[in-house]
Amino acid sequence: VEGLNFVEAIHKLFTSLPFKIKFSCYLRLDLINKYPHQADLLQEAGMVGNFFGIETLNKQSGVAIGKGLAPNKVKDRLYWLGEKWKDKINMGAGIIFGLPYDTIEYFQEAKEWILQKDNPLSSIEVYPLVLFKKQKDKGDYGSEFSLNPEIYGYEIHSNNYWTLKSQGLDTNIVTKYANDVMQERYMMNKVSEFSIMTQQNVGIKIEDLMKCK
Repeated sequence: VEGLNFVEAIHKLFTSLPFKIKFSCYLRLDLINKYPHQADLLQEAGMVGNFFGIETLNKQSGVAIGKGLAPNKVKDRLYWLGEKWKDKINMGAGIIFGLPYDTIEYFQEAKEWILQKDNPLSSIEVYPLVLFKKQKDKGDYGSEFSLNPEIYGYEIHSNNYWTLKSQGLDTNIVTKYANDVMQERYMMNKVSEFSIMTQQNVGIKIEDLMKCK
């Protein structure tokens, strides 16, 4: 719609329909932080679930991967959204362990926040960083860290096992910490993101999905 940004255009279109739309989507938390009024527009348009690619709560690692919103602002905005969307929109997010400035101390701090009972996120997935060794004649694609690992201090060995000597990390250490967090967080996770639509398609009421795990 001319003259409107994407969220405003979606809101205008969906609210003009003679029926109620329900949808899930990916969202950028930095844009919600910049344009907080869009939180109401998304709810009015029919959003019931979303996924934030937060990736990290480590400020330095965030800068390295182009995430401009500081960790304290990430948390503040999530708590704000949690209150605004309570029992109406389930929020999901992904976090990656093993980014350039991560440390074991950071993993432990992140774990504490991820496992807090008042965490505003309905669902959190924690992934270990995966890097792929460049292969000749197969084309180079993937993350910036896979394409130029030496710039960030990574060494990628056989079977895509990597080390980050500056931080004392490697694939095995990071995978262990990510799995440990997920083992405890899994039982806290609610139905959220795109799985809401899948569950609704088999006949579960949206009101029940907002509460059940």
